[in-house]
Amino acid sequence: MESKRSAVIQLFEAGNTKSQIVRLLKTNKMFISRTLSRYNDTGSIADRTRPGRPRTVRTFSVTKNVSQRIRRNPSRSIRKMAKEMNTNRESMRRLVRNDLGMKAYKLRKRQFLTQLNKQKRLKRCKAKIFRFTDGRHKQIFFSDEKLFTVNRL
Repeated sequence: MESKRSAVIQLFEAGNTKSQIVRLLKTNKMFISRTLSRYNDTGSIADRTRPGRPRTVRTFSVTKNVSQRIRRNPSRSIRKMAKEMNTNRESMRRLVRNDLGMKAYKLRKRQFLTQLNKQKRLKRCKAKIFRFTDGRHKQIFFSDEKLFTVNRL
């Protein structure tokens, strides 16, 4: 982008008009107008300073520090990290999610399958497939009714 801006300034100082610069650089007229306006106002092609409140928590150094902490201990919670670094929890959450692009991943408890369990499951699945290959599965009737009996003691 900087090289394109410097080319616009060089062509303009060489005496070319805006429309000639558009044709030479194959870019839009608004880009050239803004670049020339920036150059005339500030004397430079560098970006102007942005308005608004500067960042205090989500700075580059803090982001790098948090990234290293997460790399060392990925199971550390955002809440604990915010407390350790003496920052707001919501600022820490934004930093981790938006700036670092990370998401929480909670390891869920699941049934542990041994090799014997897997073999039994495979054997039973094959038996079911064999049992219902000739269309007998269409003869099964499912009812949503339940019989209740009242037993008096």
